[in-house]
Amino acid sequence: MENQFKQFQLKPFVIDGLNAMAITAPTPIQQKVIPALLRGENIV
Repeated sequence: MENQFKQFQLKPFVIDGLNAMAITAPTPIQQKVIPALLRGENIV
């Protein structure tokens, strides 16, 4: 199964860490928050 976090273009070491923990799909809130975080928006 392909890691769905790749859609966010995260650094390879982050994807590797997620794979090592068998985390392959973001939660619904992660799907909304990660793009905003990567754009530098305040997410708190």
